[in-house]
Amino acid sequence: MLNNAIKKLNESRNVNFVQISEDVYEGIVSIENDTAIRMWFDFSTGFPNRFPSVILPDHSGFRPHVSSDGKVCLFDEDSIMVRADMPDQLVIDSFDRALEILRMDLKTQSFETYREFQVYWASKSKSKYAIHLNLPVSDEHELKEYTAVCSDYRRMVIVSSTVEESENILFRNVSHDASKDQEFHIPCTRIRLRESALPSLNTELTWKSYKDFILKHITGGQRRRFKEFLSIKPKHLKRLILVQIPSLYGDQYAAALLTCNNTNHTSLNNSQCCKVDPVITYRIDQHYLLQRSGAETDLTDKSVLLIGCGSVGGFIAENLCQCGVGTLDILDDDILAYDNIHRHILGFDAAICGGYKADLMKKHLEGKYPYAEIDSLNFQDRTAESFFTDIERLLCYDLIVSATGNPTTNLMINEKIKENGIDIPFVVCFNEPYGIGGHTIVITSKGACLRCLYSDTISGELTHFQGSFVQDGQTFAKSLSGCAGTFVEYSVLDSQQTAILATRLIIEVLKGKCLNSRMVSWLGDSTKLKQNGFHTSEYFEELQTHGFSIISKEIQNVQRCRLCGK
Repeated sequence: MLNNAIKKLNESRNVNFVQISEDVYEGIVSIENDTAIRMWFDFSTGFPNRFPSVILPDHSGFRPHVSSDGKVCLFDEDSIMVRADMPDQLVIDSFDRALEILRMDLKTQSFETYREFQVYWASKSKSKYAIHLNLPVSDEHELKEYTAVCSDYRRMVIVSSTVEESENILFRNVSHDASKDQEFHIPCTRIRLRESALPSLNTELTWKSYKDFILKHITGGQRRRFKEFLSIKPKHLKRLILVQIPSLYGDQYAAALLTCNNTNHTSLNNSQCCKVDPVITYRIDQHYLLQRSGAETDLTDKSVLLIGCGSVGGFIAENLCQCGVGTLDILDDDILAYDNIHRHILGFDAAICGGYKADLMKKHLEGKYPYAEIDSLNFQDRTAESFFTDIERLLCYDLIVSATGNPTTNLMINEKIKENGIDIPFVVCFNEPYGIGGHTIVITSKGACLRCLYSDTISGELTHFQGSFVQDGQTFAKSLSGCAGTFVEYSVLDSQQTAILATRLIIEVLKGKCLNSRMVSWLGDSTKLKQNGFHTSEYFEELQTHGFSIISKEIQNVQRCRLCGK
């Protein structure tokens, strides 16, 4: 197979690759200005289920998409289907792509270098530390001083606006023996260049070349301050320098650790005893991480009150933090029991610690999302009834969510909001039994209220939930261990489905895209519910007949609703 594939390559591209070992073929290829280079095809990579490796054994210096050991980066294999049934074409495609890379013009090379600069810069690093940058986004051409916090035990360096911020990230939820960790600080200078420019990747980085590169591409104000730094005369010095490079692909960092050990007091500008080592940088600031994860970057100033962090509420809390909501207060007076763990986001490790769900969720979320502010509202009385006696405290929230699944509590909250004229959206979400479905309801000041969904259209009196998927008058509570362990049966997948729909609707509300009261429901399978002797509602049967799986509709005012009727 290999010999035939190489034969087809030689014939179609007028080259002469010959076998030099069991899996490697060598040929001489002409690239720019008739330059001839040696090229290897290495088929030991799992060919034909993977592309062969194309290697330049004599490679030196820097070239985009060619590693220091001469391997040519051909394709992003995750985005290209490898046709194992066409080995001849795979070899030809690999050869053509290698030539395309090697024959790039200078402009294309420049674009590609900027795009992949962080990878190339990291390949030059010999430092045992990685620099994690938790710095605010800035497009100002400035020179700013920070303090890097380093953990010798974890081989990690954090640079934040303050030392406290760095320590909070570096040592949060630390499980190792703290006595082994030696924290130390290194001064750090961040310089954003006035224009796009890259240091040479073809030569070894020296203090002189790095210093001259910085001086050439900074503003006059920056240059004055940088020259002040260069004029100091330390015998010993260690400092991080973060050169921030603006580009079409976002700001890049050519960061380096400057180390000086002078025998006498010589200025940094003239010292021959300074060396610089490129360091790998990782951006961990909130803006970048949210943007990189496809989350919303405009929700960081939003504040949400979540009432109930059980099976549905726990997943909503996690989703909101992942989506970038900045402040989340959790109110729940329930204890996490072992019975809960297979349909709750918290597991056995949290349950065995014991405690309120809200406190355990706070610890869980703060460990995973350092930029979210979480409050478990650990008052002496954690009930919603007690919390809503103080209406003023509600005014600090952009949205209130109830995931308690308790209609009495939900209607009480709805009444407090309506009667006190609080212009804050209210979201209610809950599961139906046996995985038959779930609902998310958003109540706005411009639309109908929650009571409208529980009001008789003739008398206005409270009745059963109008959007229910099950027939009224049935009791679904069951127990496997006596009265204390009663529950309504549904699975963790049902809770996740409801939580996802709820989170999507919550984000729409927070972004001002949902102005009217609305209900979004998902329909599941009714087989298990019917097997247990229960009955679905006419509403559910009608939706199922029409093939609905998700339904979204505006809630209509009930004329005789005591709170919002006309």
